[in-house]
Amino acid sequence: MQNAINMEKKEKNSLGAKLKALRLELGYSQRQLAKLSDLSHPTISLIEADKIDPSLGTLKKLLTACGQKVSDFFVEYEEMTSIKRKDEIASVSSRGVTLRYITPRNKDSALAVTQEIYTPGADTGDMPLTHHGQEAGIVIRGRFELTLGDRIYILEAGDAYCYPSTTPHRLRNLSEFEGEIINAASPPSF
Repeated sequence: MQNAINMEKKEKNSLGAKLKALRLELGYSQRQLAKLSDLSHPTISLIEADKIDPSLGTLKKLLTACGQKVSDFFVEYEEMTSIKRKDEIASVSSRGVTLRYITPRNKDSALAVTQEIYTPGADTGDMPLTHHGQEAGIVIRGRFELTLGDRIYILEAGDAYCYPSTTPHRLRNLSEFEGEIINAASPPSF
């Protein structure tokens, strides 16, 4: 009996269940959300049923269509001044990429700093990301392919980057081991 209750709680807190609840709260059908997010209706259905794990890019498209940032979807707002122990840092994972939110989530935040951990071969998604603002970061460990527009850069530990976020961009871990990046974005978009 307890296992059934735990399973039910887990299902209600799953990514798919949360997305479905947000969609219904906004009064969108799956087809309306598909049109707004430029995704297919079957893709949204599979995500809501927890049959597929969306890339961060796909998740961002869905949440942007719902008027939310990825971090707002997963993390409650916090005080601007914050000390967090490693086990208190909020995170979200999708398809081998984990984002750990270093800066507090607050409506007045002008900056988002994330620790990004990529399993071997993991990437931000098939489609490049674009959003308002600027990003900068440094590779802590691993070897990454950074695509900016039509240019590809190979970055290794110690290499840094900075670019306008309106430039289509994509990251992929080329390492045979876990890679790590510290990334800053202003304004917060994830």
